[in-house]
Amino acid sequence: MKFEIDVKEEKEYLLIDIGLNGVMKPEEIGELVLLVENTVNNKYFGKGVVISGRLPIWAHSALAHLFHPARFIAHYDPRLRGAVIVATHSPDYKIGEVISIEL
Repeated sequence: MKFEIDVKEEKEYLLIDIGLNGVMKPEEIGELVLLVENTVNNKYFGKGVVISGRLPIWAHSALAHLFHPARFIAHYDPRLRGAVIVATHSPDYKIGEVISIEL
């Protein structure tokens, strides 16, 4: 399988870590989104979502769109050892805020 999806449920968010075997092509974005959607299902309802993985920026963007209803959306950055919030529906979280996460 080209994509490996690992989902870890935390109190405030769902951490979705995506492994990629090989190089991702743009025509594979639909496959990835469907696989992530089926793996996560509705586990993120009422929570934030943190997306992690060495994927092209356009793949991260498609996944962020998928999780638009989440409490917040963040992308993990290993250099920061945390996830940067890029979208929020909660006054408790601000865009640009970094959530500390240890992988």
